[in-house]
Amino acid sequence: MNIARGLLWGLEPVISRGVQANYTTGPVTVNLAFTDGYYSNDLNTISGELTYVISPTDTVMFQGQGNTSRNTRSTFTTAPILNNSSIFDVIWTHTMGPWSFTPYFQYTHAPAFTAAGWSKATDTWGGALLASYAFDSKSMLSGVSIPMRVEYVAQSNGTGVGVPLWGPGSNGWSITVTPTYTINRWFARLEGSYVGLGGGGSGYGSDGSKKDQVRGMLELGVLF
Repeated sequence: MNIARGLLWGLEPVISRGVQANYTTGPVTVNLAFTDGYYSNDLNTISGELTYVISPTDTVMFQGQGNTSRNTRSTFTTAPILNNSSIFDVIWTHTMGPWSFTPYFQYTHAPAFTAAGWSKATDTWGGALLASYAFDSKSMLSGVSIPMRVEYVAQSNGTGVGVPLWGPGSNGWSITVTPTYTINRWFARLEGSYVGLGGGGSGYGSDGSKKDQVRGMLELGVLF
């Protein structure tokens, strides 16, 4: 619902290759996949998702992923510390008239792996709330929706080498608002976001020393 992905998404696999099986019975859907995780070209990752539709307005999902072996592959999409970690999410989606809410919790764990550069286990945990309000089709703002996102993520321990966030003990939070206008197949989105870092973390600015960032984006497109 936003243009730019969030802080928690930065810890998740961007692209994976492999095979997946899906099974649905009544309100329950189960997905099980065997992939290369963080696009490592090494088929060693098992992931799964359990989805339960509680009611027409409420859905709960449990997700998890972990690898069966380790490697030190390092590319733009395959960060070694993420590629050798486990990740778990609990997600709830609730709709209420023009409102949609999706809060979720995320936890990752990377055991010590000296060969790849870190000698201590590293954990992250975070939470996010995604919400969206869509104006009624009979109102003057028909076709307008306002998606919003608030996030917080922290690294609880680990060393300074290969850390998934902004340094040992670092944390970050962000807020994003993306007013969207849709007419027929065309849409336009204007986005404003802010992220701030704490716990000694830094990573923004031309030299990577700033502790916050403001970002603005404009997107025009067609749905087909």
